[in-house]
Amino acid sequence: MKGVGVADSFIEGELDEMSQIRIAATLSRRVLRSLNELSFLSRDLLNRQPQMDLVILAAGVAETPCSLLEYQSPRSMTLALSRNRSRDA
Repeated sequence: MKGVGVADSFIEGELDEMSQIRIAATLSRRVLRSLNELSFLSRDLLNRQPQMDLVILAAGVAETPCSLLEYQSPRSMTLALSRNRSRDA
């Protein structure tokens, strides 16, 4: 998130929220479709450029519009959420 431009305080809050995890299946086909699309994109990029740095790969994938996010990119949605939480704090 730091590479996206998110404030340290937001990152710390997200890390706190993720300290306890739960793994479960999803029934949402939209979630599965989005994850599959991002996975396919990542595999394709790595097949074409096997030496690609994974940070660069992650940055590229973060710019990919997702139907689950109303065709926003994960990067733009993360920035919007961090701005909204900063205003609420």
